[in-house]
Amino acid sequence: MNKPKVIISDFDLTLVDVTSIEKDFRSRNKEVRKQMEKVAKTLPLVDGWETVLQILRAKNIPFFILSNNQKNFLEKMNKWKNINAFHIIGRYGTKATYPYTEAKVPPKSVKLQQAEEILLQTYPDLRREEIIYIGDQLKDIEQSKIFGCQAGGCLWCSREKDELLHSNADYLFETPTDLLKLVA
Repeated sequence: MNKPKVIISDFDLTLVDVTSIEKDFRSRNKEVRKQMEKVAKTLPLVDGWETVLQILRAKNIPFFILSNNQKNFLEKMNKWKNINAFHIIGRYGTKATYPYTEAKVPPKSVKLQQAEEILLQTYPDLRREEIIYIGDQLKDIEQSKIFGCQAGGCLWCSREKDELLHSNADYLFETPTDLLKLVA
């Protein structure tokens, strides 16, 4: 297994535990979303991520956020939480935005391809096997495998812990700091 040179993470239930606002988090009602953003701003990163992000920055390891959440929300959270992501790929909400698929929200394997294209502009020798995508659901593992990168399952907030434990994930992490073993 190649040592990861790029870390890509899902957002909700991976970087931030949003279980307290999850029902509203998925709402399409603008007023509910406004209120949810106020609450989301107060939610901390999952314990350990601040340390991981500091070490990744010190080692010049790019960190992406790749999620099905609205991109403008992810950008706000990136700023509010001082994540300093190399890049953010989120949902824009229109089919025309996604040249690879007819789906309104494309599968994460397609978004991983978009991330790869962005990364190759700065890191032209990067190989898919040197990218790890970390998510809290079985479909995150499956989509990582379809794309061809390393798959990491986060167990700290996952509602699919049993499925992740029996998946073909390359790595399972009990805490975000477990990730540091891969980049040491």
